[in-house]
Order: sequence, then C-alpha cells, then structure tokens
Amino acid sequence: MLGIDVFSEKTLRKALMGTTLTRQASMTPSLLGPMAEALLSDISQHASKASSSYYMKQAKQYLNDLNSGLRESARVSKPGAEMHLVVQDSYYKDVLVPLAEICIEEAKRYGWELQEHEMFPVKRLLTTLNTSARAYKKGDVSESVITFTRRKHD
Repeated sequence: MLGIDVFSEKTLRKALMGTTLTRQASMTPSLLGPMAEALLSDISQHASKASSSYYMKQAKQYLNDLNSGLRESARVSKPGAEMHLVVQDSYYKDVLVPLAEICIEEAKRYGWELQEHEMFPVKRLLTTLNTSARAYKKGDVSESVITFTRRKHD
C-alpha cells in the first residue's frame, strides 16, 4: 500500500508499534502506570528463556509506544473530543496481559475520561495453533471497545 517492502525496509518496521524488532532504548524512559509496571515485572520475573531480556524489552517498547500515543492524542485533542480504542487482551506465556485495563489506566493519566468499556469474549486465538504456546495455561481473553472523552479542564 505504501509502495515499500516492509520486510526489507527495517527503519519503518522498527518504528511500528507492536514490532518484534527492538529499538535502542530511549534516553528518557516513559513513566508507566502501576498496571503496566506490574506487567513488566511479571514478564521480567518469568522463568522462561529470554523473559528478562528480549521479551522484557519488547513489552516495555510496546507499552512505551502505547503511552506515547495516548499522550500525543491528548495533546492534539480539544476538550470534549471522543476517542475510541479497540484492543484485545492476551497472554505472555501464562501471564495475562490486561491490555484494555492498561489502556484505561494510561489514558486517564493524560486527561481522558472513560465513558464506556464494552467487552466481547474471544473464542478463537492464534496461540491455539502454536504447539509451544499450548504448554502455558491460559484463561479467557476479551476484545474491548473503549470510549473516552477528553476532559474539559486538565
């Protein structure tokens, strides 16, 4: 669509949120809320190989990107503006990644007020296809539609 081969163009690929390529850590680390910090702690302490190194860096990068996007959306939005997010909870091995709750907590920190949080159960997960992933016990996950309004006064 962009006329770029994203698999050979690593600059763009590295810049995308959710990429599996880790970037060099920023000099000014993002300040994350308690839920995001607890998730990072759970991942870094997980017994599986590379949890405290590669996977920790990847999770921190994702959460910092999320935080940055929510902060920027608040900066450019007028008071009273609406924002809708569609996110899906997931698992890192057997550690729940409550992405909807993390998004709500982070957005509130930047002046977004929660209006509605609608959850939909996810019946089919890609992790069921991966035989290695089946080794870790997982619970149900949900996809959420979250609606926020930009606070009138910050």
